[in-house]
Amino acid sequence: SSDVCSSDLGGDDRWFRVRIQPVRDGTGAVVGRVAGWQAIDAEIRARDALSASERLYRSTLESLAEGVVVQGMSGAITFANAAAQRILGITVDRLTGVTSTDPRWEATCADGSPLAGEDHPSMVTLRTGIPQRAFVMAIAHPDGRRIRLRVNTDPLCDRDGAVAGVVASFEDVTAELATLDALERRRVELAEAQRIAGVGSWRLDVVTGHIEWSDELYRIWGLDPGGPPPTLAEQDAFVEPEVAVLRNAAIARTIRDGAVYELEYDIVRRDGSRRRLDVRGEAIRGPDGSIVAVRGTTSDVSDARAELAARARQVAHRAAHNARVEHVLRTKLSVVE
Repeated sequence: SSDVCSSDLGGDDRWFRVRIQPVRDGTGAVVGRVAGWQAIDAEIRARDALSASERLYRSTLESLAEGVVVQGMSGAITFANAAAQRILGITVDRLTGVTSTDPRWEATCADGSPLAGEDHPSMVTLRTGIPQRAFVMAIAHPDGRRIRLRVNTDPLCDRDGAVAGVVASFEDVTAELATLDALERRRVELAEAQRIAGVGSWRLDVVTGHIEWSDELYRIWGLDPGGPPPTLAEQDAFVEPEVAVLRNAAIARTIRDGAVYELEYDIVRRDGSRRRLDVRGEAIRGPDGSIVAVRGTTSDVSDARAELAARARQVAHRAAHNARVEHVLRTKLSVVE
C-alpha cells in the first residue's frame, strides 16, 4: 500500500510518500514489513502553487465585466465565466459543448450580412493561430433581442507551440453602437439640412487653434471635404486684405469679450468664382466661465443678394418709368390747361 503523510521535523512540515510492503516466510505468513519513504516537498509545493494559481485565474475571470469563453479545437465551449453567461443569457451547463458555428446563434456581421461559421473570429484563430481584434458581430439573444458583440480572440498553444484551443473575450456593445448609429444619422440629417439651407457650420478651438468645418462649409468654399479645413491664415488668400483684418478683429473681440459678431464679405474660390458670405460667430465658455472656443455659421447669400439687386434694379426701372410717364402726363395736362 502507499499513502501521503506529513511530519513535523524541527518545526518544519515535511511531506513524504510512504510505500509499505509485507515480508512473508516460506509458508506465506506475514512476519514483518518493509516501508519506503520518499520526500515529496517540492511536489506538494508545486501542487499547492498550481491550485492557488488556478483559484486566482478563476477569480480573475469571474470578476471581469467582459465575457470570456474557452473553446477546444472543435470550437466547443469548455469554460464560460459569469459575465459570458450573463451577456449571452445562457447558463454554463447549456453553453458547454456549444460551438461558434451553431445555427442557433443566428450570427451576422456588423452590416447585417450572414456570418459563415468558418468566418467566426474563434474559428479563424483555431484555423490560423492568428488573434482577432475588435470583430463586431450580432447574435440572437434568448429573450428575443439581437445583441451586438465586440470580440477578441487569442490562441491557446500546447508545449510544442501548436494551437490547442482558443480563448475569446467579448462585450455587449449594443447600446454603444446604437448611440453611435443615432449620432451618425443626426450628422447625416444635419449635413442634409445644411445643404438644403446653404448654411455651413464651423468651430475654432481657442487653445489649440484647431478648426472644424461641416461638409456644407467645404462646399460653400469650393474645397474638398476630404482635406483639413484651412487655417485663418490660409483663408486670407480667399479674401481681400481689409476683409481679413476685419474678420480677425471680430474673432479676437469675441475671444476677449464674448461679443457676438456678424460679417458679410466676398470670397474668391480657387476656380475663380466669387461668392458672398454671411458669417456669424459666438463664444463658447467652459465650466469655469472662460472662453474656450468660437463657433458660428456661414451662409452663402450670393444668390439672395443677386436676386435682391435684381429686384432693386426693377424697382428703380419702374420708378424711372413712372417718373417719365408722370412727366409726360403733366406736360400734356399743362398744354390742355
